[in-house]
Amino acid sequence: MSAHHPERAAALAATSFLVAIVLVGYRSAVGIANGYLVAVSRVLRPERRVPASVMQVSDRHRVVILAFVLVSLAALAMTVARNKPFWHDEIFTIMVSGLPFATMYRAAADGIDLAPPLNTALTRVVHLAGGIGPVTTRLTPMAGFFAAACFLFLIVRRRAGTLPALTAALLPAALQSWPFAYEARGYALSMACFAAALYGWFEAAAGRRVGVNLGILTVSLAAGLWTHYYFVLAFMPVVIGEIVRQTAQRRLDVRPWIAMLCAGLMALPLWPLVRAASAQRTTFWARPDAGSPLLTRIQALYRYWFETPEHQLIEIVANVVVTLVVIELAYRVVWRDWPRRLPSHEVAALGICFLLPVAGLLLGDYLGVFTERYLIFTTVGVVLALVLGLWWLAPPSGLAEIAAVAGVIAATVHLGSRIVTDPERPLDPIQSRPLLAGWLSRSPDPIVITGSVHYLEIWYYTPQVSQARVLYLADPEGEMRANGADTVTRGYSALARWTPLPVIPLDEFVAAHPRFWTYRVGSSWIDQSLSDRRATLIEHGRDRNGESTLYEVTIDR
Repeated sequence: MSAHHPERAAALAATSFLVAIVLVGYRSAVGIANGYLVAVSRVLRPERRVPASVMQVSDRHRVVILAFVLVSLAALAMTVARNKPFWHDEIFTIMVSGLPFATMYRAAADGIDLAPPLNTALTRVVHLAGGIGPVTTRLTPMAGFFAAACFLFLIVRRRAGTLPALTAALLPAALQSWPFAYEARGYALSMACFAAALYGWFEAAAGRRVGVNLGILTVSLAAGLWTHYYFVLAFMPVVIGEIVRQTAQRRLDVRPWIAMLCAGLMALPLWPLVRAASAQRTTFWARPDAGSPLLTRIQALYRYWFETPEHQLIEIVANVVVTLVVIELAYRVVWRDWPRRLPSHEVAALGICFLLPVAGLLLGDYLGVFTERYLIFTTVGVVLALVLGLWWLAPPSGLAEIAAVAGVIAATVHLGSRIVTDPERPLDPIQSRPLLAGWLSRSPDPIVITGSVHYLEIWYYTPQVSQARVLYLADPEGEMRANGADTVTRGYSALARWTPLPVIPLDEFVAAHPRFWTYRVGSSWIDQSLSDRRATLIEHGRDRNGESTLYEVTIDR
């Protein structure tokens, strides 16, 4: 039973141990446990011929394996990107990337985009080379995601071999980080920066090409800060790891500290942008749920990473690997044998990596601004901690590594099958609203879109000859009254100051237009503001999605 059903063996051993403690006392119980552990370890601990052969073959062909993984993920990401319309945040990236680099920085200081501008600047470079498109616009996040997978592979392979490295490289594609691989924002790029920073520090701490790898650490940390402000958390594993390493060696090494200081200095030009973003904290849309218990929020956050259609496959693999680890741990406790080792500073850094999302929650509570995507870059650290931690604790037979990589490959194949066999191609916001499309083609009048974040998507996909007639009314007081935030209005108003987006203050527009048309998408505070100004709304039709309505508006003077 131990050979074919390790979970049952572990359960039987644990049950027998508890019963033995009750019946015969602790010392005799330990003897019973030893008997079970000897039997189980004869199966799990020796290096078997098949696992050893699999690991040797994978090590021999590691470059081919990594290349195949990257090409496969790239093909999947491009397939999704090709058919996916841009959404609100991505359109911000596209529009801001059209500005010259110097103008982009001034616009960022004006609050045009509350994220740092590195991703947008790189997107501008891509647009200058290949133009705007569903794939080209998303090349920067794709490259960031694949770079993160590559660095994860390199870090893990040096310590644990090719199979665990393959697990680490593929696992982010089975988590919530995957959709950000083809989203034209900076989240996947921040993953690459964090993975590169960890790689640089791990290598430098091991004494390999210290100068070069500390340079990688510096540039990666600085680039991460230019990608997202929450990336400041990425310094924590390196700081704690260095403290542990230098304490163990009993000597001061200033080079890593200088590297981190240089990264901070390189981010100093972000200060005006930080102040502009900080000014909107009190009225920002994404706020932490401070009323819920911290433990509940921590559990929900870690659960969030794994809530994907592939989670069942991941859970099956996790159960098998954890069972093997539990049995191995029991063996090690009894015989005090620890065949796999990691340096103490790496263990400390990995522990901080695993807990980094908790630090992100606490930072969000302090700042008053938080949403899960701000911590997507910590997926790299969580994956690294899980894969290396489980390898460190797993039996040396290689069974756990094979089970883990088989499960992750199965999850990736499942992901690919969903993407390839999906028969539906999403419609863009105009194609999915034939009533609005028909009205725009027939009427020369301006129309007000009252759909909050939907407005920018509708405006972007409106034919260029009609875009100047698709208006948004700035109503920060109404948004505050309805949502307790004014992020949408502030964002559109800032965007309109630097781009052709037609945003007009509500009162100014109403004073000049006693009669006009509106197209409501979902609920909107602008409708209530118009009613407060004695407007009469006459319905002229609803789009087939049932959530959008065309109105003729008359202001009673």
